[in-house]
Amino acid sequence: MLSLTFLSLVYGYLSEKSLAIRWAIFLASIPIAVAANSFRVSATGVISEFNPELAKGFLHTLEGGVAFAFAFILMILFHVTVKKILAFRGRPATA
Repeated sequence: MLSLTFLSLVYGYLSEKSLAIRWAIFLASIPIAVAANSFRVSATGVISEFNPELAKGFLHTLEGGVAFAFAFILMILFHVTVKKILAFRGRPATA
């Protein structure tokens, strides 16, 4: 979770001028990280029921990387959605 929240700060700083949208990206990264980690833990549990060896080593690490990438993509989609909503409402996306 800490990695994604830090990445959200860097992403917000580099991609957005509006401080309010930067805060929104940061705050949204917390439930996104929790959801992605919940998915990863659940997937590890299901996989370990079929073959406990798959829940260790390379596949476990790969699963964590995929969950992190999925969470980062969700964060970018959140950013794009917020900007589109603000544009639709006629507000400028920058402060």
